[in-house]
Amino acid sequence: MAQHASDEGFLESAASAALGGAVVQAAGIFSWDGLMVAQVAGTVAGGVGGDLVGGSAGSVVGGVVGGRAAVEATAAAKGMTVALLVAVTEDVIVVFDWSGEAA
Repeated sequence: MAQHASDEGFLESAASAALGGAVVQAAGIFSWDGLMVAQVAGTVAGGVGGDLVGGSAGSVVGGVVGGRAAVEATAAAKGMTVALLVAVTEDVIVVFDWSGEAA
């Protein structure tokens, strides 16, 4: 889903930098719920199209590509990134768009 998604120390540092040096107690990468529907629809459409063009192998490739394309297009249409960085400080919970390197 996202680069550094399993590196909590990196995520905490990135969130801290985005918050002007605030102490971040926990951070993690999440996806927003609207992407699941897009991924399923894109996978089905891509799989059917791929099957028509390239049989079983085309169906698999088409499904993967279609699902990813639909997820990215849906996120872009909403003005969001595919992944979200959620950071917890002593006072607030903050949600950032996440591109993989910085909040």
